[in-house]
Amino acid sequence: MKAGDLFGEIALIDGSTRSATVMALKPTECLALPAAAIRDLLQRNHAFSVALLRLAVLRLAEQEMSAG
Repeated sequence: MKAGDLFGEIALIDGSTRSATVMALKPTECLALPAAAIRDLLQRNHAFSVALLRLAVLRLAEQEMSAG
């Protein structure tokens, strides 16, 4: 991951437990946002909703391809 990246989007969208683990290899600053705040943003901002769904679809496709 690089600056500005995010994780946890799939669990946020489908309400499941997270499907990935993230470990920083060097000192890192992260911003944790409450799920309720993100859900509110998803309802109010169509462009953000579409971008988050595209990211989730991309990540799921990558998981499927790596699984064989």
